Amino acid sequence: MSEERWVLVEKTVEVFYQDVLKRLRARSTLERKTNIFLHAIAGRASNISKLERTIVTMLGDYAPRIFRIFFDDTKDLEPPFDFYGWLRDRELWVKVVSSGEAFNKVVREYVEHESYKYREPVILTLQGDYFDPVRVGRAIWYSPQTSWYIVAGEGSYKRFKDIVYKTASKYRDEIWSFLKEREE
Repeated sequence: MSEERWVLVEKTVEVFYQDVLKRLRARSTLERKTNIFLHAIAGRASNISKLERTIVTMLGDYAPRIFRIFFDDTKDLEPPFDFYGWLRDRELWVKVVSSGEAFNKVVREYVEHESYKYREPVILTLQGDYFDPVRVGRAIWYSPQTSWYIVAGEGSYKRFKDIVYKTASKYRDEIWSFLKEREE
């Protein structure tokens, strides 16, 4: 895979963390504590929960953008599929999930039903644990390790994780400082 595409992945991950910080700041001006029961028992951990919810929500939007970088001649598709494009010599209709946990039963049934519209639909997973490929309607759902291998070749999942951790390190102190300020 071309180095330029990996540079775009790194830039996209950078924008992701910038947006996480923006969203946390915007939310905090609207709400101090969303759940006093959680805060009373978990304290600072309740802020971690808010950070996790923010990241999980945003990954739904960013995951397709990251994989799309590796495809050519892409076009948006109607939900639940994200885009159509060429990956080397393969024409694919793509649904991207941020992790296995994000692909809940309702979404999975919707994807299964809609998969019959396409000749070669695939479900790619951005990050998480390995699992064997699963058929969902006409589509095949791949683990993160397999998804990255298909899209960008050998060692690409490790390279992606390295980019995520390297980029996160630039924002870690700022995010933790912000969360600490919110702790009362």
